[in-house]
Amino acid sequence: MALAPLKVERLYRQISNLIIECIKRGDFNAGEPLPSERELAKQMEVSRSSIREAFIALEMTGWIEIRVGNGGLCGKSVTAV
Repeated sequence: MALAPLKVERLYRQISNLIIECIKRGDFNAGEPLPSERELAKQMEVSRSSIREAFIALEMTGWIEIRVGNGGLCGKSVTAV
């Protein structure tokens, strides 16, 4: 009997994927501010550092834009995906 290998995904990637799905569904529109790190961490029951890592990954891939003092802004619209 052959078993398929398990794939463990890092928490920040899971958070990033969840935020991307929200963007694709239209929960966040281009230029619209995202909830704060603190708010997202509380809702997802994760640490703020995990949210921060996810934000950095999303910014590097162009999904969001991080502005110091203003938090994250959705960088892509659904049509841009």
